[in-house]
Amino acid sequence: MRPQSITILSAIFGAIWVSQLIRGIISLAINPGILVIVSLLTASFGLYACWGLWNMRRWSAYLFSGICILYLLVFLLFPATGPESWLKTVFFSILLVVFWGGVAPHWKRFQPGGFLKFR
Repeated sequence: MRPQSITILSAIFGAIWVSQLIRGIISLAINPGILVIVSLLTASFGLYACWGLWNMRRWSAYLFSGICILYLLVFLLFPATGPESWLKTVFFSILLVVFWGGVAPHWKRFQPGGFLKFR
């Protein structure tokens, strides 16, 4: 049985990644480019990580952490003008801390398994 904290994290992070996916689709319609396509791919992988978190798979924690670290590196190495880059850096840092704060107590209950196994 999945712990309640994992269920809540999956739902919240799933909503965040769905909003990122919708934002990417709208951006693709308005101003297509390589950054929009990368954003759509990372949002898709984020949703896949949420599905893995819902099913308590260990790879989901690694995938989610990798996506957040990728976002952090992009926002730190290529800062945009204005407060947007700083706010996104803080946002993804908080996401990473909250994620591991919720996952770490239940880490032994997570199942090992392949990244592409859908069961």
